[in-house]
Amino acid sequence: MSESQAQVADAEVDLSQEAPPYEEAASTNATTATVTNTEPSPSPSKPKKKSVGFAPPPEEDLREYHKYLQQKEEAELKSSPFHKIPPELAYLEKRNKQAPPKPIDQTPKPVKPNSRFRLSDLPDLSKLKFFDVKDLSVQNKETELQFHYTTIDLPPSSSSVIVDIKYGSLNSFDLSKVNQYLLNMSNVKVVLGYEFSGVVTNVGSSMQKKFAVGDHVFGLIDPTSRRGALSTSQIIYPGRDVLVKVDEGVLNQLEDIDIDLDANDDNKAFDVGEEEEVEEETAGTADPAKSEEQGGTDVPAKSKDSEEIEEATDSTEPSQPVESTKDATTDTSVDDLASKTSRSTLQSKKVDIPPLAKLSAISLLYNRAKQMLQSLNVKNKKVNILVNGADTDIGLTIIQLLLAEYKFDFISLILVIREKSLDYMNGLIERFEKKYYDPSTTKRLRCIPFDIVNDGLYFPGERVPISYKKPDFFATEVIDALLIPHSNELIDKSNINEYKLDLFIDLIGCKKYFQSTSTKLHEIDTLNLPFKQHISTSIENLFDAGTKEPFLTRILKPKKSGSAVVSGCKFTLREPSYNIDKLIDFSEQGVLNPWTSKWSSNILNNWTSYNYFEEIYLKIKQQWCEQSLQLILDGKLKFKIDKIVDWRKDYKKYVKALKENDGKIIVEVEEF
Repeated sequence: MSESQAQVADAEVDLSQEAPPYEEAASTNATTATVTNTEPSPSPSKPKKKSVGFAPPPEEDLREYHKYLQQKEEAELKSSPFHKIPPELAYLEKRNKQAPPKPIDQTPKPVKPNSRFRLSDLPDLSKLKFFDVKDLSVQNKETELQFHYTTIDLPPSSSSVIVDIKYGSLNSFDLSKVNQYLLNMSNVKVVLGYEFSGVVTNVGSSMQKKFAVGDHVFGLIDPTSRRGALSTSQIIYPGRDVLVKVDEGVLNQLEDIDIDLDANDDNKAFDVGEEEEVEEETAGTADPAKSEEQGGTDVPAKSKDSEEIEEATDSTEPSQPVESTKDATTDTSVDDLASKTSRSTLQSKKVDIPPLAKLSAISLLYNRAKQMLQSLNVKNKKVNILVNGADTDIGLTIIQLLLAEYKFDFISLILVIREKSLDYMNGLIERFEKKYYDPSTTKRLRCIPFDIVNDGLYFPGERVPISYKKPDFFATEVIDALLIPHSNELIDKSNINEYKLDLFIDLIGCKKYFQSTSTKLHEIDTLNLPFKQHISTSIENLFDAGTKEPFLTRILKPKKSGSAVVSGCKFTLREPSYNIDKLIDFSEQGVLNPWTSKWSSNILNNWTSYNYFEEIYLKIKQQWCEQSLQLILDGKLKFKIDKIVDWRKDYKKYVKALKENDGKIIVEVEEF
């Protein structure tokens, strides 16, 4: 044996004797597979293993290191947000051996206010930069009315006040505001409504002497602004807007005052026109199918009230048919059960209106009525006034103002209305004559319908043509209402001007009847009517039949006496209408229309045969709003309120009904 071979044999023996400790845990198969030429040791110790190959075995124990790696891997899995990666994507984690990213700092988000929160739940507004607002608005006339969400920046300007609006009021006239915006290029929406009531939540620095947080207020928003009353909160600028503060005493007084013109006075039943009141209520709000078109009207579908009447009647007398609304008002032999049911239905419609809700309904109509009466010559002790469209909400307010505020020795009111409102208006006239009775003055009120109720049989939803009276026949009724002697004197050419009109107010369109130049006075002169016994000369002589002029000019007093025509709607409208889109069209109110400006209209009136004033745009005054409140507290002013509704419930239905027919609703604004 050579020396090198002996060294290798010694090395094999030494390595087999000094087996590494990590091989002790090797599997049994590896142990049995090891071949050795040494004799087995008699000791019970495990057999020694031989190393294979020429590389030396590791001299350190790696089991502790493997245990450390396993613990580190478990710690990384616990701290890593990717430890739940599915097995299919595990390769993504293996590629990235860097430390796992730190978890994202999730700061708590501020809780958004919702409708369940109340004013007391809001944080201190002085510590906020803005708060959210919800309003009912449109982009322009062609866009759909819906809720929009915006913010009010804080703190407000020094000359402003922020009001948490509780109630708003919608009149048919309010909807004409949208007609001004055929094209709105800005991001500012056009919010509906002018009049509001609510609670002050924030006061500018220069307004703190007049208002304080928590004050109850009501008022009107600037008509030239896109801001509107139907908003959960609104920023008000006293001076441009009208803002009136009321105290607890006023709210307590309003608690016991009924401002609804349809309500029964002194707990006495108002029997005249009860069915008409139901019809008017339905036409004004709940039944949008009942519309006054220029060429006709649709037969209304059955209202809820009529269904209740029908159910009550069917439950007692199945064989007896239910009579229509018109029959119930004109026929005296109406079934007693139907009458009682209709009366109870009307009374059940009446709900208790909160004081703040009442405050939201008293401003606009009064301001609008005062605006229409600005041209009245109050120096005259005897006045004759014709209101074309007296059965509208504005017309009813004008009548009450003339009877309650203006002190004339003699006043004659000619009220042009619809035939279906005749019974209702006659009932109101009876009430007004008793309510505003003054033995030292004389008040005459007379209603003249411009149409005739169509008695034909029509199916629900079918269009019914409007039966207008002939202009000559209508002119005969107007002349008959004018020529009523003040005393036992006869009317002739010398005193005819005392019986002509001082003021003509147009609310529904007057071209068909009053702007016609073809009135046949010679034919009217041949009729044997009541006015013939009051005159000592012919009608042709009294009203200058030899000159060709509009009928309106014939019945007006001479211009030098201060007589005037005031138009609150489109003066060129062909036929009477109660549709607000037809009545007020702002496309004709541009700079090219000289009647829109006061100074230019005064210049033009120097060349006209009568004074003409166009009052399309709304005018508001602080003084007028305060006067309206005082009249309400004195019990001298009421309004025809159709509904009080939550603005989240079918607001589109009510807005559509207000567009097609005159009406007024009080809108309850949600907490937001």
